[in-house]
Amino acid sequence: MKKSVRKFPAVLSLVLLAAHFLRAQSLFFVAVNIGLTPLLFWKKRWLTQIVRIYLVLGCGLWVYTASMIVMEREALGLPFAGAAIILGSVAILTLASALLAAPEESVPARTQLGVKADN
Repeated sequence: MKKSVRKFPAVLSLVLLAAHFLRAQSLFFVAVNIGLTPLLFWKKRWLTQIVRIYLVLGCGLWVYTASMIVMEREALGLPFAGAAIILGSVAILTLASALLAAPEESVPARTQLGVKADN
């Protein structure tokens, strides 16, 4: 699979995290998310690993945010299922994008669209 296609979910997750921090008026973390995006496309493996770790932490942030919103809405007697489903989906997307953002050489050949490696 092309690198840019595999990196798209990670870029989307970074944009969603940036929007989350922008809503909280935390411009430093907005800049961090924007700054991490180009690191996905450099060939240095350790740069991609930094972004992947950040995305896993971002998944934790989405789970924490979802739990806080659900508890708040539940305490107020408001419906909370929609918020839980949406934020849970964003958390799953963020975690999946961390897995997809693995460098090409670390993905076994047999998992790449059924093409077997020549051994």
